[in-house]
Amino acid sequence: MEYTKQELLRQVNRFLTDRKRGISIEQFAELCGLDKSLIQSVFVSQTMPMTERTQVRVTRAFNEWMSGNVRIMYSHAKGTYVEYRKQSKVPLMPHYGIKVTPDGIKMDIRMKNRHYYGDQTLDEALGG
Repeated sequence: MEYTKQELLRQVNRFLTDRKRGISIEQFAELCGLDKSLIQSVFVSQTMPMTERTQVRVTRAFNEWMSGNVRIMYSHAKGTYVEYRKQSKVPLMPHYGIKVTPDGIKMDIRMKNRHYYGDQTLDEALGG
């Protein structure tokens, strides 16, 4: 999936600030092939601009993580490490939320990818 720079900044920022994301920033940076401090300064604190190289690498790694092609493994010898799966396994979970539509506010009940950060928050939907 291709993202614009603003959409990638928004989704990866939400991903990296989520405490239940399932992968550390260091491991995500390793998956991207970038330095941890670069990931934090571009996406979390937003003190550095995003280059095309950073955008391509982060988009590729973010898509791999969202589609379930990558998982975190643990070994007593190595500790935790990133491993590609032979068969992708998307982490689905029940989602209960509120959606703003032209008809008003509606309940949103569905199965959702745990690592999908593209939905608008209620604050963003109301224009706040």
